[in-house]
Amino acid sequence: MAGFLGDYLCRHLATNAVIAERVEERIYPVIAQQGCKFPAIVYVILNTEPTQSHQGFSGLHNFRVQIISFAEKYKDAHEVADAVLASLDAFQGTQWDGAEVGAITIEEAGIDGYEEAIKVYGVSQAYTIPVNPA
Repeated sequence: MAGFLGDYLCRHLATNAVIAERVEERIYPVIAQQGCKFPAIVYVILNTEPTQSHQGFSGLHNFRVQIISFAEKYKDAHEVADAVLASLDAFQGTQWDGAEVGAITIEEAGIDGYEEAIKVYGVSQAYTIPVNPA
């Protein structure tokens, strides 16, 4: 179930002009490829919560997703994170191959970090993405 979300998420983020220009296709699940160029985006699906109704499983899944925008410069990491926020926050619709996406909400925004080993800044955000697969 979570696998399809990663595919949709990558395609959706790539429609944002800033992300398409600066990150290109460097959007990775769990960890960035070793030796990749920056800026890059890493997403981690933290959990999936199926929604129950009075009749049982409703088909809706609430995914909690962490997205980290990495760049060699602090300002660049924040610009990519701002583009992620613009692309996702409050998005809803059926643009993900017919999957019904409820209003995406940001749960945590702009938590700064620095990865000493690879010398890049990171900005972490967490989102709840409600999806009813097609």
